[in-house]
Amino acid sequence: MTIKEYMKAGRVEGDASTLKRVACVDIAFINRKGERDETQLTVTHHLLTEAGKEELSELFSSLAAELNACKTKIMYIGVVASADTEEELHELGY
Repeated sequence: MTIKEYMKAGRVEGDASTLKRVACVDIAFINRKGERDETQLTVTHHLLTEAGKEELSELFSSLAAELNACKTKIMYIGVVASADTEEELHELGY
């Protein structure tokens, strides 16, 4: 399942009612060795918007080679933290 497919299915973990514009997101995936791996990415567009979904998908795709990730084997997406600004997110330690 790709990032976009996972998000379209509504499987993103986290409380949507408290989600703010900037979010730190954990993504678990199967790497090219067949092992489960994960990464944490920051998205600056609200995840519930098309722009946010596109940003997360493009960011993960741009790092897939470096992460040795299979882009079609997403296992989990979860919001770890969110804030109104990037600065606030950094103040939270993300």
